[in-house]
Amino acid sequence: SDDAPLASNFVSVIEPYEGKRTLKEIKRLDLQYEDGSKASPQDWAVEVLRADGKTDLLISIDQEDLLGIKRAYADSALIQPDWNFRFRGDFCRIEKGKNGIERIVLCNAQELLIDQIRICPASPVGFVEILVQDGKLVPLAGNFN
Repeated sequence: SDDAPLASNFVSVIEPYEGKRTLKEIKRLDLQYEDGSKASPQDWAVEVLRADGKTDLLISIDQEDLLGIKRAYADSALIQPDWNFRFRGDFCRIEKGKNGIERIVLCNAQELLIDQIRICPASPVGFVEILVQDGKLVPLAGNFN
C-alpha cells in the first residue's frame, strides 16, 4: 500500500484443552469511534463463542499509539455496534450468558456502557472484576468506586 503509516495487528486466541474443545467460534469484530469512523487497526475486539453457550467479548485498546494514527480521536470512546458497547480504557472482557451480561473485567477503564450497565468511575480503574447478579454489580477483585 502507498498509504502511510502502515499498520498491522494480528490477534490470536489460544485454547488449551484436552479431549473436548471449550470454544466453538472466534471472530474479530469491527470497532469504531464515536463519530462512526473506523477505529485504528491497533485497537481490536474479538467475540468468542464458548461450548457452554456463553459468549465473551474481548476488547484491547492501543494507548501508546506509536504510529500516531489516532491522535485526533484521543478523547473518543470506542464503540462496538453489534454489542451496543461503548468503552474508554485499555482492556475489557465481557461474559454474556443466556440471561445477559454475567461478568466484566476492566483494566485502566474510564467508561463502560453495555446493555443497561454503566460504569463511569471518578478516576480510571486500574483493575476490577465484577459479577453481575440480579442487575447489581458485585466486585470480585479490585475497586470501581
